[in-house]
Amino acid sequence: MPDNPAFISAIAAGVIVIASAIWAEYRFRDFDKLPAHFGPTLKPTWYAPRFVMVWVVPASLIGVLGFVSWLVWTLPRDQINGDPVTGIVIGSAAIVASQGLILWLLTRWARQQG
Repeated sequence: MPDNPAFISAIAAGVIVIASAIWAEYRFRDFDKLPAHFGPTLKPTWYAPRFVMVWVVPASLIGVLGFVSWLVWTLPRDQINGDPVTGIVIGSAAIVASQGLILWLLTRWARQQG
């Protein structure tokens, strides 16, 4: 398992997301609430406590990736459609990209706050 490129990419994605959450904790420490939803014009429409945006969202992203990786590791090969390695690598990239988009939106909002 650990030498498989799929699991290496999943672990790397988890490390990147955790590192970005640590960065976000310091970057947004002056705010009690952060935008949790942005409308079509990229203006915030709903706010959540900082803890949710900085720690709960990344934890749920990592949890989903970990669950999918666990399924690939434990399910018999005949019950998996397609190439599981490709799926986990793409999923890892999507998780990192999602976290990057969230942090980009939050940083953009924080700059507008002054």
